[in-house]
Amino acid sequence: MTRKRMTWCAAALVAWLPLAAQPLKVVTTLEFLRDIAQTVGEDRVTVQSLARGTQDPHFVEPRPSMVTVLRDADVLIRIGMGLEPWADSAAEASRNGKIRFGREGYLDVSQGVEKLDVVEGKIDGRAGHVHPEGNPHYWLDPENGIIIARTIAERFAVLRPEHAADFGRNADAFARELRADMERWQGMFTGIKNRSIVTFHKSWGYFAARFGLNVVAEMEPLPGVPPSAKHLAAVARTMHETGARVILVEVFYPERPARSLAARTGAAVVRVATDVGGSPEATGYRAMLDSTVRAVAGALSR
Repeated sequence: MTRKRMTWCAAALVAWLPLAAQPLKVVTTLEFLRDIAQTVGEDRVTVQSLARGTQDPHFVEPRPSMVTVLRDADVLIRIGMGLEPWADSAAEASRNGKIRFGREGYLDVSQGVEKLDVVEGKIDGRAGHVHPEGNPHYWLDPENGIIIARTIAERFAVLRPEHAADFGRNADAFARELRADMERWQGMFTGIKNRSIVTFHKSWGYFAARFGLNVVAEMEPLPGVPPSAKHLAAVARTMHETGARVILVEVFYPERPARSLAARTGAAVVRVATDVGGSPEATGYRAMLDSTVRAVAGALSR
């Protein structure tokens, strides 16, 4: 073999080896997805989130930096169900064929989730910001967090089959830890008789179903429509009728309407993070849920 050919073969081998061994470049729409993907993939992946945990996931402003990140991504992981249209425009602008719908690098983790509030029939703008495929806030039920982890592990296994067993083990370990958390969290609600709450947005159905809470009203008259004085007066009447004494508000929503409603009803306003990084306590998916459960159960116990 000539020296020139040997040099070419060596260069080709060097180029191939890093490609086979390099971590998957993963991009997620939300921070909690980044946390779960990193837990499942460990050092086999690098993960970046497009949105920050303090942002309303419905209304994230696409930025040029998102396009840059997506351009090199091997996989884009998203909530789906119409929550992140802003990610569509960024992905399209990246011109990365690997993360297009239908490709192995496109992962909507809502598959396998039992969806709430699926809309049947036609809808129009008068219904507010409605998601026809169902309520997309399913990650607030920790059982769905397990489904998300396993869905991610399965896709990572397709993209890096040599590490499939590792991904599966990590997802299983995550599931065991989360189920132990769930048992502890359920115990925090033991003995609480009145579990009626009011929420700002219609995002707490999955959480409420998991922990036996009763959402009696939302502060928004329609999803995405700001609270009006007339609607808040109706909510106050509902709270008096049901005995609801907790108002649950995400950190990115305005606090003033909730404080006004609380002053009228004597209720407690509980501001919580729904994504990793949304509060100092929300350092990971499990920590985010833990801080939320503690805050809600504590307020209901008073």
